[in-house]
Amino acid sequence: MHQHLAAPSRDSRGPMWKWVGVLTSVNALSLLATWAEVSLVWPKILGYPLMLVNCAAVALLLAAILSILGVLPMMACSLFSPGARKLLGPFLALAATLTFTSFLAQLGCRFIWDRGFSELARNSSPLVSAIRKFETDRGRPPADLEALVAEGYIAAVPATPCGCSDYRYNVKSRGNPWTLTVTPPFRGIGSDRFDYWPHQDYPERDLGGRYERIGDWAYYHE
Repeated sequence: MHQHLAAPSRDSRGPMWKWVGVLTSVNALSLLATWAEVSLVWPKILGYPLMLVNCAAVALLLAAILSILGVLPMMACSLFSPGARKLLGPFLALAATLTFTSFLAQLGCRFIWDRGFSELARNSSPLVSAIRKFETDRGRPPADLEALVAEGYIAAVPATPCGCSDYRYNVKSRGNPWTLTVTPPFRGIGSDRFDYWPHQDYPERDLGGRYERIGDWAYYHE
């Protein structure tokens, strides 16, 4: 009597699990590359790594939202279709992977933002000190930043990180004898700026936006 052996059924979850594995690996490598770039290149570049991570974070967030929305019909289909039940587990894993990596990318954005503007505030200290010394010696702030160089208070006006605007210097502005402003490279649709006021009297909110203190400076989020 011949016994017929049933051909092994093909597990439809296999391709989906491979997809989840590949996606997880790519996300992990991209996050690792971003962190390496930030650690190695950070002293010279401010805007571009953050824009890169922002784009990745937005893409991952959209993919996570779409995958989570796709879980709902998949769960409904799994009540009636055995094939859908087999795919439900891998699909949930895919949604969880995208959500987790999107969260990590958001943390990366915040880390780069905090570190970048703290570094910019520290690098601006010589310029601030030169303006204050000029003001003490002359009884008035300089007319412009070039006057600091001409009078020997500073060798050169410091450069801002790549992507940021040059220092914008204003006399008698916002109730202060002078102010410094740097425009970031990733303002979006708003008018964000990084301000230094010698009186340090930054308001919590101003013109529909809010100020966030970073050392002696403040970042204005519109």
